[in-house]
Amino acid sequence: MGSLEHDYLLADKDWVKSSTKEFIYTKIYIPRESKSIDVTSSLTANRAATKLRNYLFEQLAINPEFQIFINGERAYNFGELSIADLLRVTTADGELIFKFNLNNKLRQYNYLDYLFSQEYLISTVGSHIAHPDKNKIDVPNNTKLNILSEESARFNAQHKRNVSQTATMKEYQLNDIFGVATEMNVAVVKDIIDFQNTVNGDSDKIKPYDGACIVNPFMVLLENYSLGADAAGYVKKPFFHAYKERFGTGIIIKTAGFGITNDNLRNLAGTKILMKKMTNRRWRDQNGSIINEYNIFDSKISGGTFSGTSYDQIFYMKDGIVYQRKLQWISGTNYAVTDY
Repeated sequence: MGSLEHDYLLADKDWVKSSTKEFIYTKIYIPRESKSIDVTSSLTANRAATKLRNYLFEQLAINPEFQIFINGERAYNFGELSIADLLRVTTADGELIFKFNLNNKLRQYNYLDYLFSQEYLISTVGSHIAHPDKNKIDVPNNTKLNILSEESARFNAQHKRNVSQTATMKEYQLNDIFGVATEMNVAVVKDIIDFQNTVNGDSDKIKPYDGACIVNPFMVLLENYSLGADAAGYVKKPFFHAYKERFGTGIIIKTAGFGITNDNLRNLAGTKILMKKMTNRRWRDQNGSIINEYNIFDSKISGGTFSGTSYDQIFYMKDGIVYQRKLQWISGTNYAVTDY
């Protein structure tokens, strides 16, 4: 808040701490004691929570039978109660032990701030509904907890992508005769699924490209021409912003763009295929030979090697015990695995 807002809030004497002249954000009442704790800039919510937890410990010391409940379930570890938990702490008969009263002016400010912030986000990067989270939500599907977790994850993803509004960006110089065109062809394909394995046998699905964009190398050159003195190599993160007036919502496209290089073409079969499809022509290698090998390297483990990497000494720890693993190729895709 700025100085004008602060002065406006201090005008209400009922919400100013007389001893320190600080603005009171929240008053926490303890009905049993007929007293309250004022949350100010010097007594933050976390410090206030410590005072409330100490109060509960004091009650327990006075009465060993003292019990508290959260959502009808008894709570035992007072020291781990967060400020959110303390808002819901009750006695056995359901009476709230603490009552919170937020400053009404601050409540109004929060409503307006949230409204304007959300309208800004919607008009720049779009609704949180359009921002799926990349992480797995480890709760049962089709449950209230799952829906709340999904909504929270999408709000976080929406805010994360809003950094594009404050990032250091360099705009393309449009209409440059050597630069990027106003239109380009983009192919959107489903990311491949692979398995990531560890030496102790754990495995999980991954998306190795993570939504990355493979860029035609000639497009990379044109981009750098359009960036002028801000040319930035072969790997960039292009941003695209647009606004949909009909719905009052923003559109954002953000992707990692990896330009194809000679090194990619020499070592990655998939890149050779992409280059062929992007340009609709067959390319030659540095020796003038047609590039037509589209098979990934032989992945057999033979003689203790895998694609040139030695696996003679593999050690890993599980449950505090160190194991050594030996891999021996038998035939085809059959291997003998020995742990000792």
